[in-house]
Amino acid sequence: MESLIISYCFFTPKNLHKEMRTWDMYNNQDRYWYNIPAMMVINSIVYSNAKIKVHISDEIRNNPKFEVLEAISNKMTNVELVYMSYDYRDTEPTMWRYKPLFDKEADIVLCRDIDSVPNEDEIRASLFFINEKQFYTHTL
Repeated sequence: MESLIISYCFFTPKNLHKEMRTWDMYNNQDRYWYNIPAMMVINSIVYSNAKIKVHISDEIRNNPKFEVLEAISNKMTNVELVYMSYDYRDTEPTMWRYKPLFDKEADIVLCRDIDSVPNEDEIRASLFFINEKQFYTHTL
């Protein structure tokens, strides 16, 4: 069986561009915490053999809400928190989610946004990609 990793990055943005999300009434630094529990459960159901990696910054680790993420990783054996102690100026850590791809940690790597619960169309598309061996790259 092929190994599958779903990879996320989670960091405190040094510069949150409010103009990019004028439609979002939750456009603040807490918005990224809202979907995490549901996202972890859905991923574990839909991609039952996947390992979920969350690459996190020191600021996330020191956030009072971190206890939720830590509890999830302690209870769900397929969730791994990867501590990334790198200095950054803006949103460079968005690249952390690609680390399993570059390190060849799995046969298949799904790189996801931390604030995005997979919807039905994304699930169908990703499962098609996973099951069809003729494709090497998939993007939505």
